[in-house]
Amino acid sequence: MIEDIEAGKIAAVICKDLSRLGRNNAMVAYFTEIFFMEKRVRFIAVNDGIDTFAGDNEIMPFKSVINEYYARDISKKIRSAYRAQALKGAFTGPVPPYGYLKDPANKYHLVPNPETAPVVKRMYAMAASGLGSARIAKALREDGIITPTAYIEQRLGIGRPHTYKDDTDWSKTSVSQIIRNQVNLGHIVSQKDSTISFKNKTRFRVPEDEHITVLNTHEALVTQD
Repeated sequence: MIEDIEAGKIAAVICKDLSRLGRNNAMVAYFTEIFFMEKRVRFIAVNDGIDTFAGDNEIMPFKSVINEYYARDISKKIRSAYRAQALKGAFTGPVPPYGYLKDPANKYHLVPNPETAPVVKRMYAMAASGLGSARIAKALREDGIITPTAYIEQRLGIGRPHTYKDDTDWSKTSVSQIIRNQVNLGHIVSQKDSTISFKNKTRFRVPEDEHITVLNTHEALVTQD
């Protein structure tokens, strides 16, 4: 839309209300008071009675501040709810880790996947025998074992972004990540990444000492030894 405005293709922007334009007060102020004005674009928020070509829009900044406060408050409540679940050892991810399924009776609890749990156990056995992750990945490829991403797409019907060449294109990185994952010990480790703020959804890794770890929340696939 911005490109079309700059190209002179749009004369008016109409929203149901001001919050549909955005809940970031600084961003809304920039578009309504600077960008739209410079481009001679009319902005209308129907339910809020705002029309930048009609004047008398003094209420607009106040509504924008309220919208941002509402978004900030919702964000805090969501973060608090996820943290509470993490402290209880609940699994809140959208996709279960390779080797597990979500318990049909409780979506926050993990149960071993009869199809993939044996593959995970095999990977640990091979690692314990002295094989590196590259050798393990090669063995899985040769045996036609599909990768976790391919499994998620084909068996669970969940589309995931991927860069692999084919369904059995195991990498040593994937193997290493699986055999280092504490979920296979029966533990849940949460809050490993986060967003900068409710305004900036860029994700970053949280320091390891700030992760939330709850032990023995589900059946383990391997022992600590």
